[in-house]
Amino acid sequence: LKEVIDADHGIESSFFEVTTAAAFLAFARTPADACILEVGLGGRLDATNVITQPVSCGIAQLAIDHQDFLGRRLIDIAGEKAGIAKRGAPLVTQRYPAAIAARIGEIANDKCAQWLPRGRVWTMRVVDRRLRYRDAKGALDLPALGLDGRHQAGNAGLAAAMLRHQEVVTFPDESIVRGLASATWAGRLHQLRDGPLTARLPGRRVWVDGAHNGNAAKALARAMADRAPIDAIFALSTNRRVADVLGPVAPLIRKAQTVPLYGHAHLDPREIAMIAQGRVGPRHCYPAFTLDEAIERLANDPHAAADILIFGSLYLAGEALAANGETPD
Repeated sequence: LKEVIDADHGIESSFFEVTTAAAFLAFARTPADACILEVGLGGRLDATNVITQPVSCGIAQLAIDHQDFLGRRLIDIAGEKAGIAKRGAPLVTQRYPAAIAARIGEIANDKCAQWLPRGRVWTMRVVDRRLRYRDAKGALDLPALGLDGRHQAGNAGLAAAMLRHQEVVTFPDESIVRGLASATWAGRLHQLRDGPLTARLPGRRVWVDGAHNGNAAKALARAMADRAPIDAIFALSTNRRVADVLGPVAPLIRKAQTVPLYGHAHLDPREIAMIAQGRVGPRHCYPAFTLDEAIERLANDPHAAADILIFGSLYLAGEALAANGETPD
């Protein structure tokens, strides 16, 4: 960090730019077979996009998000995402509506990137809870994922396609099968283990998910549907819309509490509660000053639901994981 900051020379780098540059230094000095980079925001103008010769690039499902930076329409956001395409590198993508796909294909062609969309070059489907992947190299029969949520099948296919359509790093099919079966993702449909937080809620399952946009909330709602009714603890950053994130999950909720995100720009829990009352019900949604207070209320509620969901922000997910002693390494 000191090296990067000393090299700034007054250009007023952002927090993300500084930490990305520091990460690049660390990666460059640590021998490894490969480095996995995740774009921070968008793609075309993201700090990670200075890499000129990626082995493989991928774009997951697209959603309306970060509109102040990426544009108001999905086709604009798709164009920004496709900005990671590089000459000669495979660009692996999901299946999109025709106009969106055309925009991505146009940018890939302009960049002389090899565009590999789902449905045309590779496929993934779920058969009897197993995943069936296929491309020109043949089929992969994959076991049920280690990750919850039906949407993860598409993500698994994207990962497999990115590995199988590059020639720089060797990945035997067996390692892809093992990796997908054992994958874990802290803060995404994450059931908390026994710990300080769950000990206060005996007999109840506590789930944590960082869903903070409409698409993620819809996937979360589908995954939690058979666990309803649930009790929820909810927070949201100032650049998010309550209706987008709370709306898909609201029909599953018995009671909801709204909390702040201390140290981060967030919507006032009282404001969220007022908006949410129209969806959850005026007597079933109320603010709390802290996550700890919300947990205490649930602990003292003899009618609390068997499943409790903490969601709406990755910051809140991190706070919940830390409170239960499960902060990722």
